[in-house]
Amino acid sequence: MKDTNFRIDEKQEKDLIDYLMDRLEQLKTDNKERMEADKLCWSIYNNDRSDRFDPDSIYGHSNVSVPLTSLVVDHFMARAEDEITGTSPYFKFSPQGPSDLESAESFDKFFNWKLETGAKARERLEESYMHIFIQRAAIMKAVYEEKSSRWLDYERNALFNRETGEFEELLDIGPVIEGEAEFTPAVDPASGNMELRLNADPSFAMRPEIHEFRPYPKGVVTEQVKYKGPRTVVVDSDRFLCPSNVENIEMADAVMELYDKPLKWAEEMFYDREWFGFNQFKN
Repeated sequence: MKDTNFRIDEKQEKDLIDYLMDRLEQLKTDNKERMEADKLCWSIYNNDRSDRFDPDSIYGHSNVSVPLTSLVVDHFMARAEDEITGTSPYFKFSPQGPSDLESAESFDKFFNWKLETGAKARERLEESYMHIFIQRAAIMKAVYEEKSSRWLDYERNALFNRETGEFEELLDIGPVIEGEAEFTPAVDPASGNMELRLNADPSFAMRPEIHEFRPYPKGVVTEQVKYKGPRTVVVDSDRFLCPSNVENIEMADAVMELYDKPLKWAEEMFYDREWFGFNQFKN
């Protein structure tokens, strides 16, 4: 469960939910015409003109179209890619003087890696071109994203006790993993000798005469973070709801996105309140 500094009481939450549920239905009606127009645009791009079929017209006998729309859209998409994101890097930090050369080069390397390799900014921008040229607008949002890989690493070492012939397994910690466990030198009150105490559990001391690191046969759960940070994503037109009479999105009283997500997705961000918890929500 994630924490938040946003605080409302039970009545305020109920009033807010009632208001948003009413607005949801109003916005669905308000956005219906736009959504239908956008769906038609995508159908035309895919050369699907079933919308004009009429048994009493020529389209009832022949409804095969020359894909001019998709040819024009693809042409302008290619032009946009060439002009904006076609050449790498498509942005560059320029030094303002001799003293800025090293800083500019460092910024260039970092931000090109962060945006190009990590955030896939080029892919997101090029994806938005298609939405812009087909439905005349691209709806985008910024999200925080974490991508990581997890696996069992059988080559990593854990602390082995030669006296017991077993790996050390600590309560609430598990095996003591080399490279992860941190030790602090401390004086043993009984003997007066220096020893290494585990930071995560100061009651445990590593003794060189009986301890050594060996490959852990059960494998160590290892996680590699591939990307962690903000990312821009394109929102599908039929999932986006916003009042059509506002000058810009920031002036809207409610902006909504329709999700089709599993309960597990909601559980990770759900905030339990005194009057309402996740168990009530999922039931």
